[in-house]
Amino acid sequence: MDISLAGILRTTSRSESANSFFNRFIHRKLTLVEFWLRFDTALECQRQEELIADNSSIHRTPQLVTPWAIEKQGSEVFTYEVFEKFQKQIIAARDHCCVQSIPQDGGIKIVTFRTCASKVREVRCDTATMIANCSCKLFESHGIPCRHIIQVMRMENQQELPTFYIMERWQKRCKRESVYDVQGSLLEEKPTDSMDAAMRKKISTVRNKLEDLIKTAKQSDEGIDFLVSSVLSIEEPLNQKVPAAVKHTRQEEYEAFIGCNIPTEVNIQPPNDVRSVGRSKRIKRGKEMNGEVQKKKKREAKAKVARMCRTCNQVGFHDSRKCPSKNVQAQEAMNVQDEHLVGAS
Repeated sequence: MDISLAGILRTTSRSESANSFFNRFIHRKLTLVEFWLRFDTALECQRQEELIADNSSIHRTPQLVTPWAIEKQGSEVFTYEVFEKFQKQIIAARDHCCVQSIPQDGGIKIVTFRTCASKVREVRCDTATMIANCSCKLFESHGIPCRHIIQVMRMENQQELPTFYIMERWQKRCKRESVYDVQGSLLEEKPTDSMDAAMRKKISTVRNKLEDLIKTAKQSDEGIDFLVSSVLSIEEPLNQKVPAAVKHTRQEEYEAFIGCNIPTEVNIQPPNDVRSVGRSKRIKRGKEMNGEVQKKKKREAKAKVARMCRTCNQVGFHDSRKCPSKNVQAQEAMNVQDEHLVGAS
């Protein structure tokens, strides 16, 4: 069975994006406990951003730019972020798609478009199933119908997109439905027993019904006021039927994970920062260390070679510049000069 990977596995940009996101919270010098706490914080931040996006998709109404029924259908089906990309294709189909030729081969209609950049795109459309394939491969790579396919649908008097072009992963209701793999197993956490499965089904039903009621009630102030009062009226009877659940604080969860209580006072303080001039020395490799050792040995061997000094005419480990007799002769000359000065006075 062919499974479309549009919008999931395009390039390595998704892994790079994940690395960039988590690098804001973690680094390689963290301990295991610090890593767990910061990773949990990163996941909470990611869930919060996802909830904000879900809220925008459910409660925000996009502004339409064309009277086309296809655009209205997209605003009702696609999420807010995906609809913005779909709307760009709608505008491009209206303004930048010029039909060059429309030959037909049996039940396959071949439509050729010429874009503003003088590129030629070819759409092969099956008039029986209304499934079209474009040479730009935008739908195969991103999962969004391209401008050329949209224009072909309008040429065929299709008021709505076929269900083939509406992927479940881009729909507003995708998170309300259970997702199964090829073997029929639930991709989320599997329930431990039949009671757990029944409870999850009831919770899903109530959540979906509440979302539908909110979408219906928000059309007027009276409707939303009636919904709010109705929900608040069942809160007290519900609390009487259901015992209060024990809620654990975040600190209690951390202590349970660590296995000990978090101290209220910390006696060990971090060291002070040291502002040193320049930068630290680079760690040298083994080859560089061996090379320096060899150079040092050569210098020592060269310095220990005995040679003839031209000043004192003796064999030693010095030369004319460092001859010790020079210092003796200089001292004798200074003593003689001092004696002459004393005698003259």
